[in-house]
Amino acid sequence: MRTRPLPVRFAATALLTLATLAASTYAAAPDAAASDDGYVVTLQSDPAVTDYDRRHTDLSGTVTHTDGTPVADADVQLNEFLVFDTWNPWGDPIDPEYLETNPLGTLHTDADGGFGLADVLVDHVTDSSLMNSAHQVRFAAVYDVDGDPNTPQDSYYGESTMDVDAVPSTLTYHVNKTTVHAGDTLTVTGTVDWADGHGPVAGTEVFLRTYYENEYRVRTTTDENGTFTLSAQVRDYDNEFVVFSAPRDYYVAGVSRTLPVTNKS
Repeated sequence: MRTRPLPVRFAATALLTLATLAASTYAAAPDAAASDDGYVVTLQSDPAVTDYDRRHTDLSGTVTHTDGTPVADADVQLNEFLVFDTWNPWGDPIDPEYLETNPLGTLHTDADGGFGLADVLVDHVTDSSLMNSAHQVRFAAVYDVDGDPNTPQDSYYGESTMDVDAVPSTLTYHVNKTTVHAGDTLTVTGTVDWADGHGPVAGTEVFLRTYYENEYRVRTTTDENGTFTLSAQVRDYDNEFVVFSAPRDYYVAGVSRTLPVTNKS
């Protein structure tokens, strides 16, 4: 599970910690593959791209010694990672992405060192927000030689990355003011929509940002017609007015719109 990014600076550091912990489950141990008595793990996904109507892929791979000799009856742990972009308006030296993890279980290699898992669902399966989704998925295969997670130096990794072809959406809006001052109420009304046949628009998350360091100031969801209303009292330091959406379906892309609003405070 992942934690939604918080709209404050210290949360970016927390996200880095979470991303590092998640990434550690597939990031290769330093110099592991270079060992003379090491192993090689491969992993492929087919198809390499999924879309709204095709949300599954087949995973296959091998575990071999560095000389190509297969490793039979080896335990291989599989994980799926949904990639999200890290909110970082300050340009801090932190990880530009964070991950939501879905364990796929442990497989065993055959006599040829091969393993596979068919019909793997490539989708968002939790109730967390899809704000900042990169629409990219990574799969990782881990072979831990001694089976002890406390000795990661003998773990070997294979990875496969695939893109998600999301359906585009639209966001239209109206603002009650284009020039504001501190104390004014800015109201944004609008509609989120996408092509018929791609699920309901109801429940789409819509966000309003009014200050560049806050990922969002106000959040709401659309009704059954895709309409929404967002309101915020303007502060003297508000300087960036953006409305953006995050559909609940992983295979529908969100939209961001910069509002024609100027703060004259």
